[in-house]
Amino acid sequence: FLMRFIGLANTLIVARLLVPEDFGLIAIGFTALQILQGFSDFGVSQYVVKHHDANRDDYETIWTFSLLRGVGLACLMALLGPVLAYFFHEPRLVWMFLAIALMPLLEGLLNPKFYEFERALNFSREFIAIGLNKFVAVAVSITMALILRNYWALIAGAIAGGLVQLLLSYIFIPFRPRWSFKSKHKVFGFAGWLTAAGALITFNLKLDALIIARLFGAGPTGGFYLGMQLAQLSTNELATPLSRAIFPGLSEQQADDHAMVRTCLGGVEAMAAIAMPMAVGMGLLASDLVPLFFGPGYEKAIPVLHYVAPILGIYFLSDPIRPLVIAKGQTKIIFWRELWYLVIRLPSFIIAALLWGYMGAVIARALSGLGQLFLNLMMYRHVTGRSAFEPLLRAWRSLFAITVMIAWFLLLRDYFPQVPTPLRLLGVLIDASMGALIYSVAHLLAWRWAGYPNGVERQILSRLPKIKHHLPERN
Repeated sequence: FLMRFIGLANTLIVARLLVPEDFGLIAIGFTALQILQGFSDFGVSQYVVKHHDANRDDYETIWTFSLLRGVGLACLMALLGPVLAYFFHEPRLVWMFLAIALMPLLEGLLNPKFYEFERALNFSREFIAIGLNKFVAVAVSITMALILRNYWALIAGAIAGGLVQLLLSYIFIPFRPRWSFKSKHKVFGFAGWLTAAGALITFNLKLDALIIARLFGAGPTGGFYLGMQLAQLSTNELATPLSRAIFPGLSEQQADDHAMVRTCLGGVEAMAAIAMPMAVGMGLLASDLVPLFFGPGYEKAIPVLHYVAPILGIYFLSDPIRPLVIAKGQTKIIFWRELWYLVIRLPSFIIAALLWGYMGAVIARALSGLGQLFLNLMMYRHVTGRSAFEPLLRAWRSLFAITVMIAWFLLLRDYFPQVPTPLRLLGVLIDASMGALIYSVAHLLAWRWAGYPNGVERQILSRLPKIKHHLPERN
């Protein structure tokens, strides 16, 4: 939350200093890099977490492959610059891609032993490393934005942050890697299907911005990119750490299928209770949030938040299913799931964009989230042999509370006095507070009707000193 808050503050400040076209150019450059990274990611962190017996040969082999990958990606980015500059009619992309090429080089040099902290569920060192990374990146971005007033500010910030993270990875856990291929069969035996699945995941998530850039130009792409960043504000920043926290526990429980399912469903419940209402609330308040914080010129971000954010919130309740599948060693299923998703969504997105323009693309992106949810539920059924709808049933209290909150905003809010436009910030705070209050009350009522089960409500309330001793027993 702290990292996302700092990042959001950076976006708010920089967006005021730059124009949507700058974000559109950044979206093209970073999206191209992320796609290349996805197609070559062999799961360094997952390997370290899953293999408790990893030795020096394993770490050196991982480091060697990571370095080769970084060099290869840097070369590809340098070569792609002129090609995409011609394709998008943007000559500025040539030098931008050369600068962005430094980022995979820094990532390729990272210390693989740093992920041992994750395996031990010791996230304090990572918090410090990422915190300093983000702080430096934000400081450099804002400083350069004040000086240059263009997209180079964001690139400079990203490179500075990557350099800090690289240095800290070796400071926190000293390691002198050497060039080695001794464990190549062991490493690639684990990485095969996971790498292929990662490539498809990245392709599914990142290709939209490039298609919009080609069809509608840099301005709408900047709005779409910013809208997606905000839409993923609550989901990604909760889903990513939650999945990473669940995965080591699932790896420890590999001999107990029932315990693994219980852990996965606990993650589903947590995602539904916390991330989903934040995403839905973001969508409901989009018309006020974007003009208030980003000013004129970013109107294209509003429909992205309206339609994509709520469905992302619903989809991400199923996100803990993926670490369950990886812990069970059935990564091939993830590959096929992503392949089916790509085959269905990519043609639909392109057709919708061609027929109905920018709004058609946004609606298609939103509806694809429901397809992702369905495929995740089918994957859960395949690896557990249980009902595909079990995760949804586990989250029923959150879904009920979300429905009540949506009903308030869509049916009842307009009957109450509205805050004048000059006090728009106060109005947003009141609406957000009312939404949170209504959601919380509805959630607690559903918990009571369910007989006070040992769910996320009890987990949260038990951490409040004045309440934990008065919690009702389960009926």
